Amino acid sequence: MPALAAMLLAGCTSVQASPPIAGTQWRVAALNGEPIDDPQARAVFEPYRMTISFGCNTGRGPYRVDGERLVPDGGQARTEMACMPVTDGGPDIMAREDRGFAVTSRPMQMSWESASHLILQNEAGRIDLRR
Repeated sequence: MPALAAMLLAGCTSVQASPPIAGTQWRVAALNGEPIDDPQARAVFEPYRMTISFGCNTGRGPYRVDGERLVPDGGQARTEMACMPVTDGGPDIMAREDRGFAVTSRPMQMSWESASHLILQNEAGRIDLRR
């Protein structure tokens, strides 16, 4: 009987919960598979409040965690600055923001690839966050 109890306990210790997201800071590394190399593209998760930028404007709003889902909880406010226009074939930052904020305005599946790589994904797209 003790051997059975030890096996059951050993099985329980191999199950790992997702790391908590509250209190973490990230860089937005990619949106829908497109790499983002912009130091302004950041995400910060305070307890119950998310702040994210895809390079120009910032979105803020409450969130909650429901299992493996990050759920916006009550809307997201966005700044409305005019971003620099596209030059020399660079990215259209405002179009990128629209795609990114479309993702963060809906519940997102959280997939922890590692402690330093988190994917947020739903039907609107995918955001890769890295530390």
